[in-house]
Amino acid sequence: MKKINKKYATGVFIFLVSSMMSFLMSFALTIINLGFPEDFMRRWMRAFLLAFPIAFVAAYLVVPPIRKLVDAITD
Repeated sequence: MKKINKKYATGVFIFLVSSMMSFLMSFALTIINLGFPEDFMRRWMRAFLLAFPIAFVAAYLVVPPIRKLVDAITD
């Protein structure tokens, strides 16, 4: 299996975390707000596609300072 270069590790981490979080959160919030209508999948995927770019940018901005903070407060 071909591996991704370590210099891209932060970007890959941010991409994976933000995609999974927005996928799960859009699922949960779609159920909370709409229940399970006939077009649930369409509405959920629309919510995910709207949420993912926002989650990615937010994670891109927040992850580096949070890592520094965690490094500063842990052994």
